[in-house]
Amino acid sequence: GATGAVLTGIIMLAEMTRDYPSILPMIITCTTAYALRKAIMHESIYTMKLLARRHTVPEGLHAAILTTERIEDMMSKQFRVTTLDASVPSDVTAIIANENGTIDTVLRATATTSDTGLETQPEKISFASIDLKSTPLNALAVVCEQGADIVLVTSHPGSKQAADVVGLLEPSKLAALIKSDELLS
Repeated sequence: GATGAVLTGIIMLAEMTRDYPSILPMIITCTTAYALRKAIMHESIYTMKLLARRHTVPEGLHAAILTTERIEDMMSKQFRVTTLDASVPSDVTAIIANENGTIDTVLRATATTSDTGLETQPEKISFASIDLKSTPLNALAVVCEQGADIVLVTSHPGSKQAADVVGLLEPSKLAALIKSDELLS
């Protein structure tokens, strides 16, 4: 159960003991041990150390980049949290929080040409949020479902608090990742 190798345990015990009538109790015991371990902790004893070292460990046979790449490695930290009353910075994406600290609006500076020359104006963009533990595949699904122009990465799942935003993820980064995944396959 601790290793996650249920079938290996069952087969090894059957081969070592040659006690084939006890296979059913072995199956029940091994699957119960595995289910108990999964309920207590998601990682096996083999992947715990890798995850503690911040390595990406795919689940089972998932080798696709969209499920093994970490959001933390892809996100940008070029944003500023501010209130609507404060001045909106023109050099980074601004997350506007209301008086409760909840995310109200996301603004991005866009360049426009006018009679006086090139000006930057803050433009309201649509956003979606995901948590830091999500995969790029989850982020892509959120972008497609909600039609978001940007994804806010939060430290807590389902959080709508501006203080919990730890990064931004551009859909163009997801598109580049899909392109590289297609090239690898």
